[in-house]
Amino acid sequence: SRQGSGRLCQAQLLDGGSGPAVQMGAFCCLRRRKKAEPCLVEELNGTQVDETASESSESEVDLNLGYTSRACCKFMVNVEPEVRRKSQKTVTEARLDTDEVRVLRVSSLSGSITLYVAGGKHRKPTQYAAGGQRESLRAHEQPERYNHCPFCLGNEAKTPPNVLSFGPDFEEFGEGLDPSPWLLRVFPNIFPMLVCPGGLYSQKHFDSLLHLPHSAVASGVHANMKVGNDPEDPTSIQVGAMGVSEVIVESPVHNALLALQKPQHIELLLLAMAARGRVLARQPCVKQLLYFKQYGPLSGGSLIHPHSQVVSLPVLPPQLLSRMELYHHIREQYGRCATCMAMVDPFVGRTSSSSGNLCEPEPPFEEVRSAGSRLVHRTEYFVASVPYASSAPYSITIAPRRHCWDFTEISREEVKDLAEVLAVLMQALYYGLDDPSYNIYIRTAPCVSKAQLGGLEVTRADMEQIYHWMVEIRPRFPADVGGFEIASGIRVVSGLPEDHAAEIRSWVSQRLEAGVMPVATKPTDAKRAFHRKRSRVLSCASSPALVRRSSLC
Repeated sequence: SRQGSGRLCQAQLLDGGSGPAVQMGAFCCLRRRKKAEPCLVEELNGTQVDETASESSESEVDLNLGYTSRACCKFMVNVEPEVRRKSQKTVTEARLDTDEVRVLRVSSLSGSITLYVAGGKHRKPTQYAAGGQRESLRAHEQPERYNHCPFCLGNEAKTPPNVLSFGPDFEEFGEGLDPSPWLLRVFPNIFPMLVCPGGLYSQKHFDSLLHLPHSAVASGVHANMKVGNDPEDPTSIQVGAMGVSEVIVESPVHNALLALQKPQHIELLLLAMAARGRVLARQPCVKQLLYFKQYGPLSGGSLIHPHSQVVSLPVLPPQLLSRMELYHHIREQYGRCATCMAMVDPFVGRTSSSSGNLCEPEPPFEEVRSAGSRLVHRTEYFVASVPYASSAPYSITIAPRRHCWDFTEISREEVKDLAEVLAVLMQALYYGLDDPSYNIYIRTAPCVSKAQLGGLEVTRADMEQIYHWMVEIRPRFPADVGGFEIASGIRVVSGLPEDHAAEIRSWVSQRLEAGVMPVATKPTDAKRAFHRKRSRVLSCASSPALVRRSSLC
């Protein structure tokens, strides 16, 4: 197609015209053809794949990694050695420092999957000091606008065009529409961890990349074929890391973190996440969606400006499969969802009956949170608590009372309620832990019709019964992992979850008594002078030594 040809030429231009990298725009145009000639093949990760594979083979899922049989053939996963040896090209071309590689490798010892990110000409900007040291200014002391921040109001040309945005009247705008001023905007990540597939964004997006420093993988260009694995070695499984990565800029205000925002603005964030999640879940080879937010030098983030991310994975992570296997076991044994039993029922007076209805009047909050309780906060639609076996201090789990497996099915009433819960909890942590670094992520069901759990195949209907989406808040602290934890795989946490819950409850009570007022900013001349001085320090942020590559943005 004309659009595909444009993307192909643009990708070739970004790759210097040498053509060794995969042009994903052209790849997706091939996939959309109703009927392909038998000789039509595509090149993906150094393999030759017949485009006329039967429809039935596409629906057969490789239950180990979440790939369909078609995807397994493309990535040479679980294919007979003879086929792999014939299909895989010999790696003869040396890899350059500017070549970008994004591959997933499966450990033959633990079954874990690791994403490897290497090479590249451009480096993403960073606003945190090297080494994860805390800046002297807290969020409420930061400026409301920072001239060098690509996410601040007036710097829209430093990012790709919006795919979703909200205007000043909380009105939603689709792709290509730019409200002025805006309250929230969503656009593709130009420094993604995975190779962006083609066919999702308009030509306007690819044209914008010609004028922006970005990772080549943001336009679908990569050099994965230069990183080979032995096709005869069953212990070396490697696949190309393909996935969509989008950034949600939560506010035009540079320091408007969750603790400084009103619940109405947090609602927009949740609405944007759910809206983009529904779009991305329908894309080919999307097996799992990740929704996450990171703030602070210990979180893995690089920019202070409030933002969240939505990323798709082409595989089902082993951790997710292990969690689902446990959920399935509990459902079979007790007839109830594990999350309902552990994170909802104990705090709302619900028994473990299979109906899921309230079996007795809901007890007063004061009674539920008595000595030893892990309850932190409770509303009409959500329960916030510290997990019984929390793997980090002051971690909080927010679970919807209504059993629901997929975050994108959240109701409008639940969005409003969850925004208020996040506002009070983040204010409590801000004051209680002195503006800590933190990660927030949403655990939601996979985007597959079936999966393999411990030798048992489960269908979508089964997953709807066993999975329960939830939000997790994890404050981050220095020296998060020690030698004992690395050697044993067992986390060490100082203090009991009940103790942490008691502290957080007291902080929440203080914020409720204060009327859940956002943390007030403190604009001062001294602060402006500090950032003028700091901007000179950040001018060297493009140095590879200062780049934190543990995250997308």
